[in-house]
Amino acid sequence: MITVRTTPGKIPAFDVRELEARLAAAARRWDDDLKAALVDALGEARGNELFRQFAGALPAGYREDFTRARRGARHRDDGAALRDEAARR
Repeated sequence: MITVRTTPGKIPAFDVRELEARLAAAARRWDDDLKAALVDALGEARGNELFRQFAGALPAGYREDFTRARRGARHRDDGAALRDEAARR
């Protein structure tokens, strides 16, 4: 639950859609953003596959370093591509 407090009688002007988007973003977990980023970047099948492989394996330090999940999505696919290439050799 998110509570937005204001001073009675002094509610500032705001954009309802922007406020809703900001509240929704604040409520999302890092894993939610990572999954969405993987699916956006790589398509549903590959994105979900990589999410299942790597989401639970990412340590807290990684999550802190890569708070923007889109950067994390790029790193996961790069790592998977390197592993796949090594397996073919």
